[in-house]
Amino acid sequence: NDFAKTNTEIYLTKQHIEKIVSAFNKYEDIEEFAKVANIDEIASKAYKLSISQFVLKKGVVRSTKTSRKECYDVWQKQMDINRNQINNLVDLI
Repeated sequence: NDFAKTNTEIYLTKQHIEKIVSAFNKYEDIEEFAKVANIDEIASKAYKLSISQFVLKKGVVRSTKTSRKECYDVWQKQMDINRNQINNLVDLI
């Protein structure tokens, strides 16, 4: 981790601070740690500067936006499956 934790407190050690300062001074992307973003990239994220908007840990996949219609279609399909399963259970009883 890039922070230390004791009980409920999270803090930066001297090594963590040095790593952050070094990344800032290098002014380059560092995989899983730092991203140099231009204004267009920042604007595309609605000006949100959360680190998770720009830097991902290995194995993490950023989800893509799904339209309301796509969500509804998936929901409707699952509801049909559930309805059929319930009807099959009722028929068994």
